[in-house]
Amino acid sequence: MAPTEHDQQPWRHHPYWQVARRDLIGTLAGAQHCELSEQRAEPGGYVPIHHHDVEEIITVLSGALMVMVDGQYFEMHAPSSVLIRPGIKHGWRNKSMSPTTFLVYFPARDPASHWREPKSKI
Repeated sequence: MAPTEHDQQPWRHHPYWQVARRDLIGTLAGAQHCELSEQRAEPGGYVPIHHHDVEEIITVLSGALMVMVDGQYFEMHAPSSVLIRPGIKHGWRNKSMSPTTFLVYFPARDPASHWREPKSKI
């Protein structure tokens, strides 16, 4: 299996949440049990409160995110990571004036997301 060239992967944009994502490792790379994506949140970009049935790891590469995990809010600055356990409600928001880049890892391909409210902001 050849390495994935990150710069060759296309960005997909979510216009409402102001977030872009590109898959680095997943189905197209031949992964059967994991997924890794790079994401970029514009100022004000967010993902609403939700949970998964598997763990999730978020690693901030540049910038900062305001993250809510299980009702607790904290600010993550690059470089830092957080482990979110299965079933724990979480979400994040870029409250800074600059874009934030981060990695998201799941030990499952295309994990199911259970949304509290698709338009709720943290």
